[in-house]
Parts: sequence; C-alpha cells; structure tokens
Amino acid sequence: MGEISIKPCQLHEMCKYPYTQSFAMYGDRGKRFYDLFYRTRELIGLDSMKAAMWKVAQSGDFSFRDRLANQEVIFSQSVNTAPLRRHLPQHFAGQAVTIESVVDHVVAATPDASSHVKRTTLAPMQTDGLITSPNQARKNSYPNGTVIVFPDALA
Repeated sequence: MGEISIKPCQLHEMCKYPYTQSFAMYGDRGKRFYDLFYRTRELIGLDSMKAAMWKVAQSGDFSFRDRLANQEVIFSQSVNTAPLRRHLPQHFAGQAVTIESVVDHVVAATPDASSHVKRTTLAPMQTDGLITSPNQARKNSYPNGTVIVFPDALA
C-alpha cells in the first residue's frame, strides 16, 4: 500500500477549514511514523487541541517522541514563552488592542495556546514595562475587554 502525503495547506484548500494543526509522532528509535492533523473552523477547537498537544510536547515543537515517554521532560509544567514575548510587540506594534484580539491572534497564528497568554506572557511583559493597559482594574489581570497597548516598535 502506498504512502499518502498531504500538507496542511492542502487540507485547508480541499476541506475549507481555516485552522489546521499537525502533530508528529516518532518511535523509540527516532523514526517518524506519522503525522496527526487536526482541522477546525473554530478557534476554540484549535486552542483546545493546542493545549492537549502542549501537555505532551512542552518544547512547543508539536511532536511526540516515544523514547522520551515517562521522562520528566514530558511532564514539565514550564512553557518557554520567550518567542511569544518577542512576537507580540512586533505584531501589535503601536496598537491598542483588546485581550480577546491578542488571544485570538496567538491561537490562530502562533504555536502557543491561549493558556500561554495572560499569566506567562503578558504579565511579565507588563512588569517589565513592555506593555500597558489603560482600563485595567488590577495590574497583571486581563479580564475580557482589557485593552493592551503595545508601544511603537521604534519607540
């Protein structure tokens, strides 16, 4: 039986699903066995799938390596949000946007899940003076409707 090779962009074009996420599966000898593809029309579904993938792929590379099974790296609770901390100020430079817009962008356009946005990314950015919020009731708290101000990249 021949192997079928489908790329995520083909799934988008053929099936009209705007959001596609892949997850690579490797065996204990490092051989890639297959890729799982999740596709959806809703950001909430994409976010749920990313959250599940992050539980087994803490590095954010969306792959599972059987040789790492039952090792501490799989069950780590820390997520490296440094790439997201660099991305957000570049993407939203000079804009004031709602927390909902930030979360939707993160889920749709980055490897991160919504759970990586508020406490692990925006709060440290605010503490470091990289963002502000004019309507925030409490610093480092981002309920719906919170406006996040990203300074101009040249500032």
